[in-house]
Amino acid sequence: MRVSFFNNFKTFCFVYPPSLLLREGAKSEIVGAQVRMRSLYVEAVQPVDLNKNTSWFQYPGVWTIYIFILFFSWLVILSLLGCTAGTAWTIVHLAHFAVTYHFFHWKKGTPFSEDQGMYNKLTWWEQMDNGKQLTRNRKFLTVVPVVLRQI
Repeated sequence: MRVSFFNNFKTFCFVYPPSLLLREGAKSEIVGAQVRMRSLYVEAVQPVDLNKNTSWFQYPGVWTIYIFILFFSWLVILSLLGCTAGTAWTIVHLAHFAVTYHFFHWKKGTPFSEDQGMYNKLTWWEQMDNGKQLTRNRKFLTVVPVVLRQI
């Protein structure tokens, strides 16, 4: 108890010097000093997703890069295999299915040890957006295979 009083007193004397406390109107100056001190701190907004395994999908431009990767893989398959455009899209669709099924719906946990096993029983799809359903990211990842199928 005594130590905590001393620490509080030290802090009080550091923030409010005795010359400030002895003058008239010191209370308004103290309040002003508190406001100025408070403005020195950064008020950070807590991120939506603290999971390193899925937080990358929150960054702007990820959806565009995802679509470009699919398009450029179609171009690579089209040029290397010399097949028709429809066959190349079918190969991209099947490869997309295999990769996303394995990494999004099969593998569990995270490659990071900082989470201390919190996500060991969850797949990437279950970890995404903290498990919330019908988010923009989930809708996007649901629509992409449907569009690939229709191409």
